[in-house]
Amino acid sequence: MNLRKVAAKFETTQFEAYDEALESWAPNAFTGKVFPIDRFLSNFNRPTRRRFLGVSPTAILPVSNTIRVPATGEIYFIGELREDSRAGISYEQLGILHRSDNTLGTINRKLPAGPSNDPGWLVAQTPVKHFIDVELRSAAEADERVDDFEGSYFVILPSHADIQEWDQITVSGENYMVELPYVDSGFNFARALKRPDQRQDFVYYYRGAALSYDTSTRVLTEGFVNYNVTGFATDFSLGAIDFSSVKAGDIKIIIKQAHIGIMPAAEDELLWDGQRYKVQTVRQDFLKEQYQLHCTL
Repeated sequence: MNLRKVAAKFETTQFEAYDEALESWAPNAFTGKVFPIDRFLSNFNRPTRRRFLGVSPTAILPVSNTIRVPATGEIYFIGELREDSRAGISYEQLGILHRSDNTLGTINRKLPAGPSNDPGWLVAQTPVKHFIDVELRSAAEADERVDDFEGSYFVILPSHADIQEWDQITVSGENYMVELPYVDSGFNFARALKRPDQRQDFVYYYRGAALSYDTSTRVLTEGFVNYNVTGFATDFSLGAIDFSSVKAGDIKIIIKQAHIGIMPAAEDELLWDGQRYKVQTVRQDFLKEQYQLHCTL
């Protein structure tokens, strides 16, 4: 029995392939079939969006991993692929599909533009467009706010989409901040919060390298070297930090170590929201990826 002929008999759907460079659909890209993964479709979100794709082993699938069924207008991402074979001969290629809400979204990213010793403020990169699907994961009271809730979401993208922590994904006018990107079933997933980027640009005044001594006057002059830095502020979770009391008006500034060219130290200063603060203490997280600055007015 020629199983390839049997499989081809059911592969009668013409698919359109999405060209991300041209932002257009190419008709009659290949022929195949869409069928349920499980005949019992649960009423939960993700199972209702998952299907199988059946195509010839020689079919050329689009680089965008995004296809559309012309008859229904349904858009799918192509995930993990496998081949079915008999006696060492492949007769069908199967792929996992995830249906999108027909929504084209953008991935927005900020990166340092300067050298490692002075990265400067983060600069917005050129946005990248993909079809994107979003699923609500949970809701909880937002940090630092009372009686105000924010949602946590799964964001699903094609397998080739590049996503990183702190990326801002915009879909249907809503912004989602990527917390954790990962791969599942051949798709790129991200856990994300529905919130804008809370990082902001500020000026950091580094004292350490700016001491000068005039031998004729015997005067020691303290100056500052200015650095443009991007970080974010957060509340203190405890009443004290490093055995120092936290007073009203104190702030905690978080800076990614790769985003500042020097090692912050006590007695440095910074300008945040128009106010000049003095750095009281500096801590590193245990992964040595962030500086945590306790700053006082």
